[in-house]
Amino acid sequence: MRGVENTFHVGREVAILCISLYVMGLGVGPLFAGPISELYGRNIVYRTSFALFFVFSFPVAFAPDIGTSN
Repeated sequence: MRGVENTFHVGREVAILCISLYVMGLGVGPLFAGPISELYGRNIVYRTSFALFFVFSFPVAFAPDIGTSN
């Protein structure tokens, strides 16, 4: 958390919000992927969810400011 605060020059609350939203996404994602895998099969759901995770995480890794990383 200190790394986010120091890198983006933000307060503790904003750093906690960023990390909390990420963890919430990791918890809520399987609630949607689980039932979808029953319809379409696990393989396609795993590949699609991995691709979407990469697409949405890649730009955040190179974010120049806190507004881009959220």
